[in-house]
Amino acid sequence: MNKMLIKAAIAAALVLALAAGLWAFRAPIVNQVKSMRAASLLSKSEKAFAEEDYLKASTAATAAWQLQTGEIEFLRKLLPQARKLSLSELPEITLLVFLHPDTELEDQTEILEWTVSRGDAPFFHQLSGSLPAETRNLPEIRLTLAMALAQEGRTIEAIEVARALETDAEAPLSTEATLLLTAILPRLDRNPLAWKQAKDRIATLLKNEDPEISLSAWRHLRLLPLSHRDPGPEVNPVTWVSNRSDVNAADRFLASQIELYRLPPEERTKGIEAIASEYANQGDAVPLLARWFLQEGLVDHLLRIPTTEMKKTPELFTSRLQALIETSKFTEADEWLKEAPPKVPQVVTESIKAALSNKLGRKSEAISLWQRCIGRAVSLEQYQDCAAILKVAGRFGEQEIANQMARAITELPVARLPQGAALEYLETYFADRPEEWLSFWESYTRNRPGDGFAVEQVAFLKLFAEEDAAPDEVISGLTPFQQAYPQIIRFRTTIALWMLKQGRANETVEYLKGAVANWNEVSDADRAVFALALWRAGLEREGLALEQGINWNLVTPIRRNYLSSLQKTAP
Repeated sequence: MNKMLIKAAIAAALVLALAAGLWAFRAPIVNQVKSMRAASLLSKSEKAFAEEDYLKASTAATAAWQLQTGEIEFLRKLLPQARKLSLSELPEITLLVFLHPDTELEDQTEILEWTVSRGDAPFFHQLSGSLPAETRNLPEIRLTLAMALAQEGRTIEAIEVARALETDAEAPLSTEATLLLTAILPRLDRNPLAWKQAKDRIATLLKNEDPEISLSAWRHLRLLPLSHRDPGPEVNPVTWVSNRSDVNAADRFLASQIELYRLPPEERTKGIEAIASEYANQGDAVPLLARWFLQEGLVDHLLRIPTTEMKKTPELFTSRLQALIETSKFTEADEWLKEAPPKVPQVVTESIKAALSNKLGRKSEAISLWQRCIGRAVSLEQYQDCAAILKVAGRFGEQEIANQMARAITELPVARLPQGAALEYLETYFADRPEEWLSFWESYTRNRPGDGFAVEQVAFLKLFAEEDAAPDEVISGLTPFQQAYPQIIRFRTTIALWMLKQGRANETVEYLKGAVANWNEVSDADRAVFALALWRAGLEREGLALEQGINWNLVTPIRRNYLSSLQKTAP
């Protein structure tokens, strides 16, 4: 009996030991099974996606995510599939890959670039902010930061980050930074110096051995004003394009356009006809062609572009509508509006319909339509809709509506507004009400004290405000921005105006000479400040030479009124 009990005890001990062993190995076995199942589900998702069965693909991908065991290799495969399907779990998957212990810099850089490409700046800053300072200072991360800042409209900051990377001898991405600058610098409105800097960089990049970089640089020429698109006599645009196999109709159009503007004005008529005939049916070139015709006032040429092409995008559709209205073809415009493609936003079609009704004499209908679309945009506090209404109103001569919308935009919560530099266009509507314009920017800076453009606006507008500001206080508030962004001359010239207000003319001239700039190439407003300083310091000959070339039409109205009133020679 005792022997049987001993055997039973031994057997039980062996069973317990086996069970304990199996339990110890249970987790790895389960994880392996889950990993295999997750990989199988991901393959099914990819197959279903290829077969355009998106519901099945999403279901399988979601199940794969739920079964994943945190292996970085699997997550790297799951992430692009989650992006294709726009899974609701995409932010979680992205964060897991980005913060995974085994993630690599390449993974993090790709995720940051993807975040920028989809326009999600807050998510970008959330991700990049989680990186250690040493990683954030790497060239790859700094480049994506410049891209994100540019996308947010923080143009000044983006330029400085890109410039620092461009001039860093140890940075392996200086060429990419230069390319990014060619896309950002043209955004500095009314700034010929910035345009020239962009064009010079493009001319250099056109010689780059990397075909992607050189072609991207070529396409960035389109971002510049017509007068600054020619990369220089050493580049034959038509030859440059014809020697490449990766160009499209838009690239060829740009080459033809540059070549055309190299001709004397009296010889361009035939060239315009030839370009119109060649590119009117070439899809990629049509948006550029239509925009060019509108800019040059060649509306008759625009109306010859086939209507099938003009229905392809909202911009093309409204371009043709504008051309019809400008040529007083109101009935045709009314019919054309009825054919608006679905992609044209409702706020745009309603605004245009209101403007057109007014042109056709249907006043009560126009008023009703304006009230409806304006009321909706304002009540929902939608900046984009308000801006769209303002653009349509301005485009079709509805000045009262445009003024109303400009004021409505400045009354929106600051959180709903873009970066300060993107709002400069509104100044036109406050030309006779500078005190309201100042009030808006003061409110803006209270909510966004780090926006350099807005801070400069307040500093400038206080120069002639009814309540005198303390010059030293204003200068000290603006100086950190001038030091952080030395290439942005506007900060320095506004400080200079306050120095002049203190009677420090000679000191002001020396201060302005310290700028890293060619004063014959800076914006006209900045030139006007330096010319004024030279006059005040008794350097009349130098002041007159600099002042004579100022084009006051390129200066925003309030700034123009103030600066021109201080000049010896009025505009």
